[in-house]
Amino acid sequence: MKNARKTKTEKGFVRKSSLVKAILDSNFQEAVEIIGNNPQSVNEIHTSSGMSATMLAAYGRLPAYLEEIFRYGYLVDFTHRDKLGFDLHEIAVESLEPEVLRLVVEAYNVHAPHIINNWPEPN
Repeated sequence: MKNARKTKTEKGFVRKSSLVKAILDSNFQEAVEIIGNNPQSVNEIHTSSGMSATMLAAYGRLPAYLEEIFRYGYLVDFTHRDKLGFDLHEIAVESLEPEVLRLVVEAYNVHAPHIINNWPEPN
């Protein structure tokens, strides 16, 4: 794992992989491995933009990455907005990539229909 960082803990150094870094480096195999080992990484935030890893994959027009991410779509934070105020759906629209938009809309319909359909949020 070349995208691993070492984090100091009380028990020593622990390797921490970054899904954001794997996406930025276009390292698909690394991204798949990170998601498989830590599905919650789909919500990792890119510090400078405020985008989640899922948003970065949409912004980068990377449908294969989105397919892997949406295997854990129930974990994706569909309400997250980046530093400019955009959400995942808006970023997918702006990507101008039909496959990216299709995948994102499907994920919203399956995992967050209350958002895409403007329904009240479920309890």
